[in-house]
Amino acid sequence: MADSKETKLHQITTYAKQRYPAYFRLAQLLKEELTHLIQPVAPHALVQTRPKSVSSFAEKIFRKPHHDPCAEYTDLCGGRVITHTTDEVQGVVRALRDRFEIDAENSVDHTHRLQSREFGYRSVHYIVRFRRGDFKPGYENIRDMENPRAEIQVRTLLEHAWADISYEYAYKPDFQMPRELQREVYCAAAILEESDEVFSRVRKGLTSYKGHYRTYMSQEEILKQIDLLQFVLCTDEASQSERVGLAARIGSLAVELEKPDVWAGAVEILSKAAAEPPSVESPVVFLRLGVLTCNLHSPDSPEYGEGQKHLQKAIDLAPSDIEAHIALARTFEDRGDNDSARKHYSDAFSIDPSNPGVLSRFLGLELSTNESPSTIRYLQPVIRTAISRSREQINVRVNLPWAYYDTGFFHVLLEEWEPALTSYCQGLNITNTEYVATRSAKLLRSLESDAVPERLRWTVNQALVLIGLFSKRFGWEVDTPYDFKLTGPVVIISGSRTDLDEQSRQLHERILRPFLLHFSGMVIIEGVTSGISKIVGKVFTENPSLSSAIDLVGYVPRGVPYNIPNDIRHYKRIITVDEEEYSPRLPLQKWSDILRSQIDIASVKILGIGGDRVSGFEYLMAAALGAEVGLLKGSKGKADSILEDEAWKHSKSLISLPQDPMTISVFLAPQSGRMKDSYREDIARAIHEHYQHDQRRLLPANMASWDDLVEHLKESNRLQADHIADKLRLMGCEIRPKPEGYAYPLVRKLKPDEVTRMAEQEHARWNCERLRDGWVWGPEKDIMGKISPYIVSWEQLPDDVREWDRQAVARIPRLLAEVGLQIQDIGG
Repeated sequence: MADSKETKLHQITTYAKQRYPAYFRLAQLLKEELTHLIQPVAPHALVQTRPKSVSSFAEKIFRKPHHDPCAEYTDLCGGRVITHTTDEVQGVVRALRDRFEIDAENSVDHTHRLQSREFGYRSVHYIVRFRRGDFKPGYENIRDMENPRAEIQVRTLLEHAWADISYEYAYKPDFQMPRELQREVYCAAAILEESDEVFSRVRKGLTSYKGHYRTYMSQEEILKQIDLLQFVLCTDEASQSERVGLAARIGSLAVELEKPDVWAGAVEILSKAAAEPPSVESPVVFLRLGVLTCNLHSPDSPEYGEGQKHLQKAIDLAPSDIEAHIALARTFEDRGDNDSARKHYSDAFSIDPSNPGVLSRFLGLELSTNESPSTIRYLQPVIRTAISRSREQINVRVNLPWAYYDTGFFHVLLEEWEPALTSYCQGLNITNTEYVATRSAKLLRSLESDAVPERLRWTVNQALVLIGLFSKRFGWEVDTPYDFKLTGPVVIISGSRTDLDEQSRQLHERILRPFLLHFSGMVIIEGVTSGISKIVGKVFTENPSLSSAIDLVGYVPRGVPYNIPNDIRHYKRIITVDEEEYSPRLPLQKWSDILRSQIDIASVKILGIGGDRVSGFEYLMAAALGAEVGLLKGSKGKADSILEDEAWKHSKSLISLPQDPMTISVFLAPQSGRMKDSYREDIARAIHEHYQHDQRRLLPANMASWDDLVEHLKESNRLQADHIADKLRLMGCEIRPKPEGYAYPLVRKLKPDEVTRMAEQEHARWNCERLRDGWVWGPEKDIMGKISPYIVSWEQLPDDVREWDRQAVARIPRLLAEVGLQIQDIGG
């Protein structure tokens, strides 16, 4: 009887007259639900729904007969969500799980069905059931329907294209598809799958980039955009959903700023959007409202609790939104409620275990209470994946500086001190708020338990000391290890500690000797009997009087057997650090002493010559702290690798120095300072006018008159005027006003050898000025591109260019006389 035509006719009639209208209404409800549900995760996805047509129902009961198909079929109501990317597919799938009761037995994920070497149909099919309470007003007439199930397919646009063209023919026809066509179909599937993955990566990167406004907008541009959106919001033409969307964008822009007044304005706008009807509720609105409300109030205030409620509402609307879980967890941390914080970090971790922001904070809380550090060992693959994801964020300049801190923390967990401390340096280099540094230090302190392995605790300690070195930037008291009071000016010479080949030794001695012979102050070196320290010791041995001008200080580890310098008489102090070998603790101790001695970091100069990873860490740390670091180009080791590192090569604190002794000397020497304003502008103007006359056949930007000259070129002439005193000091001379009673200053003519020596120094000064301004050497001059063929040593300059410097120096006595100054011998 079940197979008789009469039975099937009865089933068709029952479906057409009694069930189809209910499924038609169910499809309408499903479309409304899906459209609202997927908005946060796939805002541009296509939503299609339909009841199964009577003809399709009739065909199916003959192809797949059932005793009671109206009660047993799961696809009488169907829906389809077509997304742009595979990531959006996963977001929609999570939203479906959160919203509906899933019939797991009848659901299928075709993306998992395919083997690694197979390509083909990849849609996700979920059978969902509407609960009785899911039928909102207007749909009461179908609330008691017998089989309120629907099949929802989720796939990408490309998967949809493949399925529409090929799936119907490959799986449902009455004939077997020819083998040749099958091959083409599956080749297309392979191509489209790869394309889907590419689009997903691009979309993810662009979405992340777009959402981090500070990556591509200045503070002023963000404020202008907020003003524009507020203006649009005030128009009467905006719909409810548009007003909610505008409010969400204003909130997203406001959180990028450290401006409480902007936060307060955004909270007012977001509060109105949060009061809109449920049909237009946006989880982003509640997320931004919660974050900004908590930003504005202290953790113990009632308003802070209201902010937490908004964050919980954001989670209720979008349970799979990791950002909302992280934001709420942070507020519980700030309130000292670690149990609640752990719960939300755990929820976020279950959604996306390798998300860097989730994993770092989840592990921090877990390790602070878990006596067994084996968690780290088990999660190493996840930690490695999180590092890769952080690097992806860094590469596109999003989620900064947090991405640097997350990367540093993960490397700490893996006991990899070099990438850990380097990442922290990069983060600290761009951190200007106390909150970020404080939270990062708190995360590290979660690893200070005695249960943590000794090597891991050692790495944690180095990272904490490093963050402590930046205390002054955040207005904290400097609380770092303190060994020895240093006095300025301070120059640090760092590099190779091993024996050098003869060619390198001679080159480095030729570079260092002129600086050491004319410097007065404190020089800090490695303090051992090899490498760069050996060269410095040799110069001191050959010039005993240097010890009266230079205080030589060495930092050495306790465990190094060759830590006795060439001649102990050269050193004012050898500082022994309690380490078995050279480690980051030595430069950390050195810079702790510098900071605790209240020496201005900006006045400290470092010369890096090659060097290993400890030296490389010091170069980066010093640059992040704000010292000026000159790395000798071509000296190999860490100096050269850092100069080629895209993450650092454009840092204004890191300068690539040519192998020119005079340029090195000028770079390291403390400058006399700024010339008095009463003289400075007139001399700078005269320098430019003479240069303009000499180069009158050329007409680039620097050939304009003084009044029309761009400001940075004016400043270049002023700096040249400032340096006149330094050049004269090398000749044993100084600048003085003309004597009282004299109508004109005395003009002391410079000797030819003095002109040449001062011209060489002027070229070195010009080299340093250009290098500090980001210029590089290149075979052809390009002012706009900051390229010059003349950033070389004096010996490598063409004769005509040397003559320019000689002429400029020879005019110095006359330039000074024109403003009432003269040259005199020091002490004369």
